[in-house]
Amino acid sequence: MHFRILFLLSFFSALYCGAQNPSSTEEIFYTSNYKWGVKSKSGKLVIDTIYDRIFVLYENNRLTLPPKDRNQPGPWLNCYIVISREKGTAIFSSSGKILFDFVQCNGLQYDARTQTVVVIKQLADNRLRSTLHSMDGRNLFEDDFESIGYVTRSDLIVLIAEDGAKDEFYIYNAKENLRTGPYSHINVFNQDSSPLLGMKEEEFNKFRNLNILTVRKTVDNEDIWGIMNLEGELRVPFSYKRFRIIDSSMQSTLIDKCQKPDNVEFVFYSYDMNDTNETSLLLFDARLDLYKYDAAERKIFKAD
Repeated sequence: MHFRILFLLSFFSALYCGAQNPSSTEEIFYTSNYKWGVKSKSGKLVIDTIYDRIFVLYENNRLTLPPKDRNQPGPWLNCYIVISREKGTAIFSSSGKILFDFVQCNGLQYDARTQTVVVIKQLADNRLRSTLHSMDGRNLFEDDFESIGYVTRSDLIVLIAEDGAKDEFYIYNAKENLRTGPYSHINVFNQDSSPLLGMKEEEFNKFRNLNILTVRKTVDNEDIWGIMNLEGELRVPFSYKRFRIIDSSMQSTLIDKCQKPDNVEFVFYSYDMNDTNETSLLLFDARLDLYKYDAAERKIFKAD
């Protein structure tokens, strides 16, 4: 999950590229002394020409999980990034109201769904760190993070304390104001997810409909996995070694050759964390119900 550098490059490129006049009723312009503002088509001043730069703020001007293509900026959020050399950077509404007040920083991310803002600052050692804020500017956590990502189609926010040699992630449920973790790995399966390497689009479609996160945490130096839904509820407890997808090859060589319940679509296989030798294969269907595999009888049956 190496998101930080990729995000910063795409964040600033997304701000600078594309149409800077987001609607037919408003226009970003600058004066002869290079002060920027916004006016309506009738000439009414919406944002005064006292600022050093103004940019259109789009849906994809924030880090998302799964990552989105920031060459496609997405819909306009009816607001602007406004930069002042003296005051810093702020977010204004399309009517000229300050939504998020000026702060000295290297960049802002805005998420309309959770009504939160990520403030990115460069520290004295040149590291970039991110903090999560409410719209009134309140810092929601005392600590800062390497980066912060929004789970698409969800109120969940991933707080990335460290991404790399020592992965450390937290999940913040903005709706419930609940933070959990630390976790060491997170996978998102929803409509914005991309097929795994070598997997065809049509084969991956069933995973897009799951709307879940597979999450790993470390307990007593052991990695264990669980599954959350997009509401942050734990659907499968942290009791498994890992979750591997059931691809077409496994489907044809194992699943289709077994006696099994009718009309059940299997999506993951795993092993219990206490199954040291991995002798008892476990299967999960699209509803995340648990099944067991009997190798001797070539039979799949629902667990009690």
